[in-house]
Amino acid sequence: MSKNIVVLSTNDFGGAGESAFRITRGLRDLGHQALLLVQHKLKSEDFVTQINEKPTPPQPLAVRISRKVYDKVQQSVARLTDRELGPALRTDSDYYFFNTDEAIGLRNITSLMEAIPFQPDLILVGWVSGFINTCNMQDLGRVTQAPVYWITTDMAPLTGGCHYAWDCPGYTRDCANCPAILTEEFKQLARRNLALKTHHVQEGKIRVMAGSEWCRRQAAASTLFGHQLNIPVLNGLIDQKVFNDRSRFIAKQVFGVATTDKLVFTGATFTHEKRKGIEYLVTALQQLYARLTTAEQTTTRILVAGNNVLENELIKQIPFGIVPIDFIKDDRLLSLAYQAADLFVCSSIEDSGPMMVNEALACGTPVVGFELGFVADIVEHGQNGFRVPLKNTQLMAEYMQAVLALSPTEAAQFSRRAIRAIDEKVSLQKLHEVITQLTN
Repeated sequence: MSKNIVVLSTNDFGGAGESAFRITRGLRDLGHQALLLVQHKLKSEDFVTQINEKPTPPQPLAVRISRKVYDKVQQSVARLTDRELGPALRTDSDYYFFNTDEAIGLRNITSLMEAIPFQPDLILVGWVSGFINTCNMQDLGRVTQAPVYWITTDMAPLTGGCHYAWDCPGYTRDCANCPAILTEEFKQLARRNLALKTHHVQEGKIRVMAGSEWCRRQAAASTLFGHQLNIPVLNGLIDQKVFNDRSRFIAKQVFGVATTDKLVFTGATFTHEKRKGIEYLVTALQQLYARLTTAEQTTTRILVAGNNVLENELIKQIPFGIVPIDFIKDDRLLSLAYQAADLFVCSSIEDSGPMMVNEALACGTPVVGFELGFVADIVEHGQNGFRVPLKNTQLMAEYMQAVLALSPTEAAQFSRRAIRAIDEKVSLQKLHEVITQLTN
């Protein structure tokens, strides 16, 4: 039966924004009436609606929060200064502490409701930093009476403000003394935010949907959603009409690579971000180079997607020949890049995805990556790729060599198993099963 479904995301582009867009399009392909509400729109599709109202600026604490909620939060959270958050708040950029205020909605509920042309049966919330917060989610649930599910595209739904907690277990307790906050005056901000989020989640009956099995375990351990008995898992959605292996026989030619050469594909758009683990990738590739014969060193090349790849100081340390390609915005060209590769390497050391892992597997390309996010969930060790213990570059090099040494018959088996894993866990059918579970 067709349902009316609203999806919310800050953007309709970028990793999380693209995921929200694909989910919305997939819902429509399944026959549902689905709408994507965003703050920033680049797509031309008419099912994406941009909310033009400016976000509500931060206000003094006494204005931002009702007396009833304030008194409740005060029981467990030390009171912070009433002055507005501003330049004085300094954070460690590795934690991506973007969500500084859960006390008042970032949007007027009226502007959100005016953009929704139907009575929703279900509301899905993706990556929404700077767009809406839990106060808005509570209002949306109250006004529409529709169940609200927050998808963990990263850890923001679980914490007092950060998107990546690293080794901090604060989200499993109360986020006190947050390591992401460097300004002593605001050290308890995350604790206050988590208490406010807890109030909004409980009052609004907001539920969590895990973006991967990895995320489900994090959500189950969290203070916010540990009480939720059933946490559904949705590993995003892959458009298999685009991401497939049907052009593998010509893909290397597109990038000027000999069909006899071995090609390793990796992304390097945000090499400055610690969580992307590029330094571990470079080290692993150096170790791989040392393991190969001279002939193998010559015929193995690295396809690197990113901006100004050849000028990047880290990439310059890779001993193999580099095939640079600019950041790819067209999915069909990106699909060809995966199909051209004999191997995709994911070096992320703090990630709930990334989406490139699923895209590579959908194209029949084996994946080697550190064991987290989609690598932990969908890569079947020794079957369609290899899962590497975090930061173990020696094993990463060993597993890369193992994939590159596969015979044509073995490589074809890896490829078939990669596509099968996507069919089972990231397909339109899987989306149908999850939505049916949520709406029945």
